[in-house]
Amino acid sequence: MSSRKYLKQFLGALTFLVFSFFLVSCAPRKEDDRPIVYTSFFPIYDLTQQVAGDVLDVRSFMPENQDPHIWEPAPRDLLALTKAELMFINGANLEKWTHQVQENVPDLEIVNLSNSVDLITYKGQAALGDFQYLAKVHLEAGKDYPIIFGHSHEEGMRMAVFQSDETDKKLIDEAKEIMEDKGRFIKQKEHFLAQPQQVYDLELGHQTGEITFQVPKTGDYYFVSDRLSEDILSYQLTDDTGQEIDREVVMEGSSSELDRVTYDPHSWMSIVNAKRYLADITEELSTRFPEHARTFDRNRSKYVQQLTGIELEFLDKFLEKEINEFLVTHNAYGYLARDFRLVQFSVMDLVTSEAPSLNTIKTAVDFAQEYGIETIYYESGKESKQAQVLAEEIDGEIVPLISMEYKVDTNIIDDYSYAEIMRYNLQQIYEGVK
Repeated sequence: MSSRKYLKQFLGALTFLVFSFFLVSCAPRKEDDRPIVYTSFFPIYDLTQQVAGDVLDVRSFMPENQDPHIWEPAPRDLLALTKAELMFINGANLEKWTHQVQENVPDLEIVNLSNSVDLITYKGQAALGDFQYLAKVHLEAGKDYPIIFGHSHEEGMRMAVFQSDETDKKLIDEAKEIMEDKGRFIKQKEHFLAQPQQVYDLELGHQTGEITFQVPKTGDYYFVSDRLSEDILSYQLTDDTGQEIDREVVMEGSSSELDRVTYDPHSWMSIVNAKRYLADITEELSTRFPEHARTFDRNRSKYVQQLTGIELEFLDKFLEKEINEFLVTHNAYGYLARDFRLVQFSVMDLVTSEAPSLNTIKTAVDFAQEYGIETIYYESGKESKQAQVLAEEIDGEIVPLISMEYKVDTNIIDDYSYAEIMRYNLQQIYEGVK
């Protein structure tokens, strides 16, 4: 065979290889065909990912840098859910957007993980026509009376002031009649003139806040509210110097049995709850994808062992401590405290404004000194000013904790996973209590 013929065959083969490579490289790539499972936000995502491993395409519905208490999905976010097999949420009234998903993606199954755990509950807002708090106060015309709110997961509180000569049951009946009105909406930071007998619906929010009112004439009034001041929603009725005004409590408790129930939504901040979450996630995924059931169960078992190791380690450690109280700026660690027989107190419920008054600082300082507290914990990624003010007064220090409500770009932890974050938080608290 001539060299020319060899060259011709070689060039032909080379052309075929180049053409074949071109076809392969230009052909559309095969997309990830794994089933898609959505989760509401980071801790639920991480726990689900631990169970699913590489078998499923696990995604977080909420962007990692957003606050789950206030984030709302856009239309494109809801559209993305149409490709999902199911969604896991924390529940406990955390994900306010759940009804939007149900309305726009009605065929998507939503698994509420908090349904199977023991939630911390509080008395919620009284039903229309009822109230939870009634007190007699002396108010002066032209004087400002701030209502200062602490940490809240609720949207509003209804209140009214009125004057009355009635007593006992007739007074209560009069207050109930007044509270039948839904009330005029008042925004945070607003100042208004409180007309007697008029109900006002005060806007609340995830952060602390303040609303100020005046009365048209000086005299004795009754202050009535559909909420008690509790850890989950604290408020103070003060004068313009920040001092709580004197009051004669007439009734503190429900005027009916129809009050709503309020939940502490931070139920993921518990290793006990997390292990229950893992069991429910595994059961749900195994039912839907039975061919991978053994993989899911094996992954769950491995992670449960890791979490149990952390749990047992710190149960033993905290037994060494004489004091079990700790002070935080964000009321997010009640479930963690319950697991390890600790007591959480929130600075937001003691120092309830961005620029706390001398009186509220003194109250918080007295509390810290009573319990020998020298460490104030603040939420990583959030404003630490309140914690710093208090720490300076007690000659203490401020230390960050991670609530996992959103992912923080921080160097304080290398492995940003549920287990390691819980270990980090527990270690920080352990080092801070005596």
